[in-house]
Amino acid sequence: MDTQLHANDFDSFYAFLSALRADEVPSLSPEESVQKFRESQQKLRRFQELNGVASKQSLQGLSKPLCVDELLERVEQRVAQRGVVK
Repeated sequence: MDTQLHANDFDSFYAFLSALRADEVPSLSPEESVQKFRESQQKLRRFQELNGVASKQSLQGLSKPLCVDELLERVEQRVAQRGVVK
């Protein structure tokens, strides 16, 4: 697995590590930290790709209005299921 960090990734990686520490995630080895960072970057890219598709569909009138309250409720339920407390 390629765990090399490029210079343009450093700030993102630093922010990721800071968030891990703030969330009191158990200590990870440097290799594990890079692996977790890469996984989070892949998830972010997937979200951005899918969000781009949704945006295009919305511009074409192929979507319904977003109910933010319902969305937040679903997010809070999922977070609670994972044991994260507000």
